[in-house]
Amino acid sequence: PGILNRGTKKGLVCLCVCGDRVVGLSWGVLACLKTKEPQWHRHQSAAMSLRIEDEDSDLLCLNFNQNQECFACGTTSGFCIFNVDPFKETFRREFPGGSIGYVEMLFRCNILALVGGGKSPCFLPNKVVLWDDHLSTCTGELSFRSEVKTVKMRRDLIVVALETNVYVYHFQSLELIEKYSTCENPKGLVALSPSSRNSVLACPGSQKGLVRVE
Repeated sequence: PGILNRGTKKGLVCLCVCGDRVVGLSWGVLACLKTKEPQWHRHQSAAMSLRIEDEDSDLLCLNFNQNQECFACGTTSGFCIFNVDPFKETFRREFPGGSIGYVEMLFRCNILALVGGGKSPCFLPNKVVLWDDHLSTCTGELSFRSEVKTVKMRRDLIVVALETNVYVYHFQSLELIEKYSTCENPKGLVALSPSSRNSVLACPGSQKGLVRVE
């Protein structure tokens, strides 16, 4: 289980992830999503609606974009993008026979970072694929010796967290800028400021209980 809280112009968006179920509380609207049988429950006077057409699709990950205006869901059949205000599904991409275990948006542009996951990963779990959805093709790859836990992006940097290392790459050239050693980090905890004018990265330190800020 996990909880994602994000502030928006109209208030707080809270998404609680428990297995394949997402519970969202947003501006007086209580929403309950289960990828196989999603239902949104009316609370007060507002309501949302959502339909997941693929009944065999399970939720594997959920991440907000850098300005919290939308979020992406990785599923056992691909990924989908949802707008926060007004709430609606804006896009869906399916990969036959392959699942997406992690998806990271770059604001609202057509570039996404994808990592395979689940029982039948679409891409290798130790590889970050930069996907251009306008061209429907891979425009770049980053490969590692162990499983990718987390990817963070902004317009000038890509940050990849493994279990004991964090790598920082230049976005355009994919050249390695820096490598940081961390303590065991199975959840891939890492944070990156979205603005290129304020370069701040935080990740676990080399010892438990320490946080490294760069």
